[in-house]
Amino acid sequence: MDNYSINQDPPINMNYAAAKAHVPRAKRNNHTIQEHVRVTYHGLPYNHLPRILVKYLLTEAARKLNFFPNKHGVSKYFSLRMILHQENIDYNRHCKHALGDYVQAHDDNDHKNTTAARSLDCLYLRPTSSKQEGHELLHLQTNCVITRQKSLPSR
Repeated sequence: MDNYSINQDPPINMNYAAAKAHVPRAKRNNHTIQEHVRVTYHGLPYNHLPRILVKYLLTEAARKLNFFPNKHGVSKYFSLRMILHQENIDYNRHCKHALGDYVQAHDDNDHKNTTAARSLDCLYLRPTSSKQEGHELLHLQTNCVITRQKSLPSR
């Protein structure tokens, strides 16, 4: 990495840590992510969480830290998300549902005139990262992650 870091403009100062050495900044970052995971986990109304939901819980805790500007970050006004993706947070897309909410997703099958259900029972995971507005959901019957355009909160 030294050859790469020296050739950058401005040069990048690398700090290599020995194995099992404590790096306070990295340790603090890990503690912050752990706190976010614990808060979300204990706020969920479920006794048992599927493995997929735990995976999304961890990734979303780390991902949402980039939604807001960091006090000691690159910019005082812009978040890392805004700098890298050049995309603002939209309430209806990013904050309308929380991870683990019980939602009804529209089924993609073409139902004509039958009494078959037209929605799927799901747990909300996160909005998709694509430009189209979609949602990643955990389908409870199959325990698979599905992507749907619309999801409605269950009543």
